[in-house]
Amino acid sequence: MKKSVLLKILEVGDERAHYDWDTQAHSHIRCIRCNKVEDMMGIDLQAIKTIADQGSEYQITGQHITFEGVCPECAKKKKVINT
Repeated sequence: MKKSVLLKILEVGDERAHYDWDTQAHSHIRCIRCNKVEDMMGIDLQAIKTIADQGSEYQITGQHITFEGVCPECAKKKKVINT
């Protein structure tokens, strides 16, 4: 018997291929130094969609939200300047 595996291909602003086994709606965060990508749970994606609906005449059918920052490991290597 063959098993089917669903995964999501992530486009997170870099040139590398990223894959996500968790196909439920959630956002991501990417380190701008090492390009590590992690899931971010607990973000109210419905609230973000509501704001987008109010600010656009589009019929919104989906969203891909990726936050960017410096991961703790990279921050330890070099102090981050706040921007």
